[in-house]
Amino acid sequence: MDIDFYYDLITEVAFYIKILLTAINLAFLLAPYVRGKRNSYMGAVIYGLMMVILYGIPLEMEFWMAYCVAAAMSYLYLMGMDRRNGKQKIFLFLSFFVLEYLTHMVVIEEMRLIADKTGLMEFSSRSMEASIATLVLSEVGWVVQRFLFLHVSLRIFHRVYKRKWENIAAGELACMVIPQIMVLFFRPMECMYFDLYMQCMEEGMIRKYIPANGYICLFSIVAYLAVLVMVALFQRLRDGQEELRQVQLADSQMAEMKNHIRQMEALYEDIRAMRHDMGNHIQAMEHLIGENHGAEASSYLRRLKQQWRQAVPEVKTGNPVTDVIIREKMGEAERQQISFHCDFHFPEKTNADAFDVGVILSNALNNCLESANGGHPWIRISSSRRNQLFLITVKNSYIGDMEWDRERGVPLSMKNGEGHGIGLANIRRVAKSYLGDMLLEQGEDSVTLQVMLQVEDEGGG
Repeated sequence: MDIDFYYDLITEVAFYIKILLTAINLAFLLAPYVRGKRNSYMGAVIYGLMMVILYGIPLEMEFWMAYCVAAAMSYLYLMGMDRRNGKQKIFLFLSFFVLEYLTHMVVIEEMRLIADKTGLMEFSSRSMEASIATLVLSEVGWVVQRFLFLHVSLRIFHRVYKRKWENIAAGELACMVIPQIMVLFFRPMECMYFDLYMQCMEEGMIRKYIPANGYICLFSIVAYLAVLVMVALFQRLRDGQEELRQVQLADSQMAEMKNHIRQMEALYEDIRAMRHDMGNHIQAMEHLIGENHGAEASSYLRRLKQQWRQAVPEVKTGNPVTDVIIREKMGEAERQQISFHCDFHFPEKTNADAFDVGVILSNALNNCLESANGGHPWIRISSSRRNQLFLITVKNSYIGDMEWDRERGVPLSMKNGEGHGIGLANIRRVAKSYLGDMLLEQGEDSVTLQVMLQVEDEGGG
């Protein structure tokens, strides 16, 4: 039989297996970044089908163009299913094909080196059976090693790329992809080298196999490490930005707490002033009633009650700090025409710090004020204590589908834009410091935040 028949059959089978395994690796890469694993699988399936179609139809197309077309179709599908983080998806596809190319080059050069050192090519020239066996062995080794090397590379990529929930800004994307584009520009040069070598081989000018090239292998390894290092540096930059945002948020919360304290001081100053004037008010009422001026007495009493209502908090939680915070948020809710119901009580005579509880209340109620919707929006806050467990429940009306950040367990729709979810992260941080945690759930027409703290009685161990 003609050896070319076996050569074409074996290489074509290996190609289809390679496409299948590449699609599997693509699905593995996309899964943590795409909403719903089914979408990541479908994106990989679309890529694989497009590669098979473009390979099967008689078009004059460079192989890298087929990659671009297949990746573009997969990208468009994913954006149709999940419009979040479009720039991040571009970076993921580009990173995938750069890593695929580099692992391919390393495996190819490694196999050529093995062929050089073991005399495998000389063995294949002894007979047709030996040639077929060598071809099968090399194709199997190439496909398996390429899949495993790429899979391990993607696992490393997942480990390095920690902030999977965040999009990439346009400037950041440009900085991240420039090194990768430079690597991809090397591929046409490598193909030209391969085509030239094959032409010279056909003309009998050189040996009938391409020897290993240590420089190409070294370039692939260095470029491979550069891609991962660039991602790691980007993550460290983002971590630094996150720390800066946390510091800014802490400063903002400190300023807010100072404002609460100033309001509290003004409140109690008003109360002291009213207590000081209470004797005069009583004398005035006695005088009006004694002279049978009932209408004037009633008007005077209404003004006095209004003045008292403005000075005395409408809620009494058992702590002046939380009194002022809830009173302020209640006033903001009234301005936004949001119904506000409070049944919160501070855990007295415990190690619970008013500042810590204030951080929880401020962040939770700010989220409620931003997200409460519906025809008659409302906010409810309550608390309960059982032994050492203190539970804060904050609930607000919410109608709509909420997109969740799976990595951090926060809803994207409640905190849009850069740095979303920092307030919830601070709530969780405070809860953790009390050996507790928080739980956020969406119901049919509401969102409920529960924060559990473990508190100890004063003087307890």
